[in-house]
Amino acid sequence: MSGPEKVSFRSLFPQLSLFSGRRSTKNVARSLVKAPTAQSFIQDNEVARFRGVISDYARRSPRTSLILAGLGGASLLLGVFKGIEASRANSEISFRKDQLDRPIFELKGNDAVNFPWNRENLRDWLYRPVRITGRPLHNKAMLIPRRHEGYKGFDYIVPLVTKENEDGSVQEGILLNKGWIPHEYAHVGARHRIENALPQTFDCYLSLQSELDEKGSFFKEGNSPAHQRSRWNHVYLPDMAKASGFKNVDSVKLALLERVNLKTTNDERNAKHFEYSLAMMEDYPFEKTRAGALQLRHMPWDLQAEQNTYFSFGVVSSALAIALRFVR
Repeated sequence: MSGPEKVSFRSLFPQLSLFSGRRSTKNVARSLVKAPTAQSFIQDNEVARFRGVISDYARRSPRTSLILAGLGGASLLLGVFKGIEASRANSEISFRKDQLDRPIFELKGNDAVNFPWNRENLRDWLYRPVRITGRPLHNKAMLIPRRHEGYKGFDYIVPLVTKENEDGSVQEGILLNKGWIPHEYAHVGARHRIENALPQTFDCYLSLQSELDEKGSFFKEGNSPAHQRSRWNHVYLPDMAKASGFKNVDSVKLALLERVNLKTTNDERNAKHFEYSLAMMEDYPFEKTRAGALQLRHMPWDLQAEQNTYFSFGVVSSALAIALRFVR
């Protein structure tokens, strides 16, 4: 009989062979690299679960991908439109800057009655500085609501007489926006002074006052020029020209003049849009700055921010639509 078979310690624990020999350290390192870690296993499991959820939802709601694709496409299209609007806004601001830099044109003599602008060349005169002398009619003032820096107030627009007969029964002129007035001075009895109704000279620019023209707004109250105390809520030149009582009503309804301080900076990003200090110690109405003349209802940076929002939503919606469509 042969003796008992010898059993080696290595045969009982073959795993320890990794540590034997000259290259044992390298073998251990390779085995550790190839072995899946707990973190990678969890990540793979989460990805598989996510794909399973997407696939299951896609089977139960096959139209969701179409809805998301439609929303994504619409958002991307709106982003393109906002980009076009931003480009137009930049062009409009550049145009206004160039016009405001032009030398001042003094309206005197016949030009102060028969104005040099008309329907055909109005664009050439918009935002061009002009100087005019006339007599403001404060009893026919039109106060258009404007909230400036969170404070209630009004744009103070008056008819400016440039020609009249001896008894004042026949008058010609133009509308003049003298500037912004705080709401507490809306009523003439609340003012600390008697308004000057004598002829005065004003530096202005020609404008359509489009940022306050909200006639088409559904939620904006209309004007009441025929009321005993005429009430104005937005700029609408045909109604305002008629309320002025001027003989040259056809010229008046083309555009108005806005008083401006031409010594201010010509930069649309300047935050000072009206010429007054924080203490409001200056004489009201506060005239516009050139930066104020450059302000649009929707500024380019606001439109670009909206464009980025639409693009981001469009990309996410489109990506989800693709995932629901192709991940099975």
